Amino acid sequence: HAQDVSRQLYAVPLLVIMGTEWPIFALLNSYDWSWPGAPAHSDYSCQTVPEAEEVMQWSLLRSAFRTGEPQTSWWYESLKYVFDPKLVDNFYLASRQCLYGVYVMNMVKAMWAADTESSSFFIYEPYVRWILYESIHYLGHGGWPI
Repeated sequence: HAQDVSRQLYAVPLLVIMGTEWPIFALLNSYDWSWPGAPAHSDYSCQTVPEAEEVMQWSLLRSAFRTGEPQTSWWYESLKYVFDPKLVDNFYLASRQCLYGVYVMNMVKAMWAADTESSSFFIYEPYVRWILYESIHYLGHGGWPI
């Protein structure tokens, strides 16, 4: 059924998926949806990339979404990472190091574009739409707030 669900999710407009507060992908990776599960020794959360080799600090980007302190916002915390100038020259390497982190960065950029300059949303929209081609199991397992 996973392929059918993936096709149905792809048919839903991206703005609808971005606008929902429901944990769609995490739900799809719940116990009943865990087959085939993530491959052993996979690092979708990007915790095993040596710090000296990181294009950007993946753990800090991931932690930006877990702010529980008053007066903090994942939105502002994540912007300083997703627009890091080092990514311009090393985007290919970044996607090889932490593909799901790059997916999250593209989602934040698309949301930023939709919020600040809506005409530029369509620059990021194709990159975000690629996420819908990924395995829903791996997306839910990855630990990123997609």
